[in-house]
Amino acid sequence: MTEKNSERLIVKFITNQANLEEIETLTKWLEDFDNQKVFKDFVKTNYAIDYAMSTFSATDVKNKF
Repeated sequence: MTEKNSERLIVKFITNQANLEEIETLTKWLEDFDNQKVFKDFVKTNYAIDYAMSTFSATDVKNKF
């Protein structure tokens, strides 16, 4: 599986849009230890972005200026 395909599957999995075939493909891909690291890093980055976006307040930023 190419890097682009793996990233697409990870995104679909994280957003609960992956179908059963895609989940099976991702599960097989995750059997490789190096791929597990890529997956974990991707999930951590996604979480950090989601957290930053959910805690962002334009009003707070305006008040600081």
